[in-house]
Amino acid sequence: MVFYLRNFITDIEGEPLQVFGYLSPSLVYQNSNDPPKVFPVDQVLLDRWKSQMEGEAWKLLLFRGPSQEMEVFQRSKLFDLIVAGSDNDDELEQRMEFSTSLGTVPMIPTKGQGIVAGKFEGGKIEPLGELEIHENLGLTWLRSNIEDDPTLKVFFEEYDAQVKELFFSNLDRMESQRKDSPFIGEVVCSACHSEAAKVWNKSRHAHAFATLKKEGKHFDPECLECHVVGLKPWRAPADADPQMKKWEGLVGFLSPDLTSHLMNVQCENCHGPARAHLLDPTKKLPVSNPDETCVSCHHGSHSPLFSFEKYWPKVQHK
Repeated sequence: MVFYLRNFITDIEGEPLQVFGYLSPSLVYQNSNDPPKVFPVDQVLLDRWKSQMEGEAWKLLLFRGPSQEMEVFQRSKLFDLIVAGSDNDDELEQRMEFSTSLGTVPMIPTKGQGIVAGKFEGGKIEPLGELEIHENLGLTWLRSNIEDDPTLKVFFEEYDAQVKELFFSNLDRMESQRKDSPFIGEVVCSACHSEAAKVWNKSRHAHAFATLKKEGKHFDPECLECHVVGLKPWRAPADADPQMKKWEGLVGFLSPDLTSHLMNVQCENCHGPARAHLLDPTKKLPVSNPDETCVSCHHGSHSPLFSFEKYWPKVQHK
């Protein structure tokens, strides 16, 4: 029987701390035609860990899995503190707690874009950070004023290089879609909507790609989609004009060289592709609720300081 787990003991300012790690088999691919090789938590695992526990050490569990498995650990009473990894479904709300029927435990921010910390002293953990997320722990967001760790920076640079290689490997396949793209770019829009274009030119949206390039993330699709027009296949809203819906599934931006007119956050990021409107101005673009549109990019760890009331006046236009 195999579990995805590990434990080790360390020393924090003279106080022993024993750390256990658990990854649910539900997050690990296993061929359904073969007998399972990785099993969820059960009494066998709990007994094994209990026999390995150091009497004087504080017990910390780092957990990743569903609530049913979390409850098994909560009922066991073996740990002084449990910290959950994000469940990948919390990006919009950026939840900081993992809840079960037995209570809540602190949860690491999505994609690791924040530092969860507490001060371990006198047998207690006191929260550290800008925001208290639990009675034991606090959170500090990883903003630009926090320098990258030199050791980890090497790994991120390798990741960025691999993402860049993958990006270009897809261009040949995607270039054929360029001629059929429903996206036209802000230069065309501004010919008729000049007042709105003036507002846009003064906004940070007009320089969104340069911001990304400065960080070396301009080939990373996860970041790029909110800094260019139409990177992902467009999805038409339910109330879209039939002429608009025919563009569903098509893309816009491919690369700075092939589609430079679609760099930055532009009109079509919020209003949808405008080619049908250009061919026939009576075909109205779908106008979504602004606050709902904004949070498609300005959410959670991507934009932790976002406030619609503060941001909207900077880009509001008619």
